[in-house]
Amino acid sequence: MSQPPPNPPLSRPVRWSFAALAIGLTVMLLIGRSLEPDPRGHGSHERLGLAPCSYLTATGRFCPFCGATTAVAEVTRGRLVRAWRANPAGALLGVLAGPLIVWLVLGVWTRRPIGFRRPGTPLVGL
Repeated sequence: MSQPPPNPPLSRPVRWSFAALAIGLTVMLLIGRSLEPDPRGHGSHERLGLAPCSYLTATGRFCPFCGATTAVAEVTRGRLVRAWRANPAGALLGVLAGPLIVWLVLGVWTRRPIGFRRPGTPLVGL
């Protein structure tokens, strides 16, 4: 029986992209950990000196991103239910960031997309 061909090596621009994404996700988790989550379930980003959500201010309704920073801050503290209540997408991003960082760093290190034939397959899926 023939074995499947090995994963093709990642190009230099793709490896740089992997490294940049891994750094960005790491910074996101570090910032989330440094912020105290807002008890309202949204608005934690204001503690970084950012303005309140303009959509919420103008309409009185939450935008799809309201609560995402709070959700990541809650995930870094292991409070997954509170993170989900703040923003389900932000909670998923916070939970998946760790394994994705490991996968990206391994891809940069080995120069291959670990577990996939092409690097876009898992990234597009996420």
